[in-house]
Amino acid sequence: MNVALLIVLTFVTAWGDSRGFIYASQVWTDGRADWEAVFRSSCGFVIGVGAYIAALKYVAVFGELSASVQTLAWFLVTIVGVALFSRDVFSWSPVDQALATMCIVLLGIVIMRTGA
Repeated sequence: MNVALLIVLTFVTAWGDSRGFIYASQVWTDGRADWEAVFRSSCGFVIGVGAYIAALKYVAVFGELSASVQTLAWFLVTIVGVALFSRDVFSWSPVDQALATMCIVLLGIVIMRTGA
């Protein structure tokens, strides 16, 4: 049950933070603040960070993780979320998609090798 909840919270973290970054990229339009984008971005980050903090409770299943490993894991799910939820990744060339996939796999390996 704890692992399932950790997975769900991880997805919520990725979704929230990715929304935060996506809307943050739209905050300054024509040199003026778009307050709707500010609000949406802020809400995304609040959801993402809230879910991340809640997820840390269930990280104990995997033992104590350093702040570096926690940050790597957060970065991994957030960047994947931004790429997928913004749909930008689908306009990338196959070479760029392959490079991004390799980066994700390599970050995953670093997390697995150093996480315990």
